[in-house]
Amino acid sequence: MDNGKLPWRKLREYLLRDEKMDTADSTLSAEGIAERFPPLSSREAEICSLVARRLNTAEIATCLFISRRTVEKHIESIFEKLDVRSREQLRWRVGVTPQTGMHQPQ
Repeated sequence: MDNGKLPWRKLREYLLRDEKMDTADSTLSAEGIAERFPPLSSREAEICSLVARRLNTAEIATCLFISRRTVEKHIESIFEKLDVRSREQLRWRVGVTPQTGMHQPQ
């Protein structure tokens, strides 16, 4: 059944592959975000990386095998720790430009 969406296993594999990312994406990896923002836990950095790639709450929950509510609580914590109020501000904070969606080196 092909509805134009990747199966969740392929989506998870694609999104969580830190070691295969090119240079521009490496700072958007969970490890890259954790290094740049030490207050974040490893799970928060992982979720932050997925938010930067424009995944919604349900997609993040599916990728990480956690509930939507857990994702929402992690995002609330990330917002507080990084002093942002929206996903768009979060993307900007980690270096994704609003116009292109591409990483902006800092």
